[in-house]
Amino acid sequence: MARKRDILQPEKKFLRTGVGAFLLGAFLGEIAPDPTDAVHFWLQEKVFNNPVLSKPLLAFLQVFDWYFLTASYFLLLLILAYILHIKKVSTVKKITIIGGIVGVGAVIGILFRFFVKF
Repeated sequence: MARKRDILQPEKKFLRTGVGAFLLGAFLGEIAPDPTDAVHFWLQEKVFNNPVLSKPLLAFLQVFDWYFLTASYFLLLLILAYILHIKKVSTVKKITIIGGIVGVGAVIGILFRFFVKF
């Protein structure tokens, strides 16, 4: 009978490839909760059940929620990981770039709050 170690050998080799690591990361990223889940549940409870909002705005928000919200979170993580791994950039520049990204997110949140009144 084959040993357990011998049976799992092809899987270990696959997970060490770029494709295997990507797919494992995508699986873990989808199964694990992320900060966008709180926004999703808030949209479900407060926005999508609001009869005052127009149908086109609701459709836009649903498409944004379903397709772009989690993707934008993972894009932000990708950008942050890229910035933090650049060896030629000083720590001050890294902090400035991260602060700029957080600032842009705050501005988007404020504009969203301003244009979508409840």
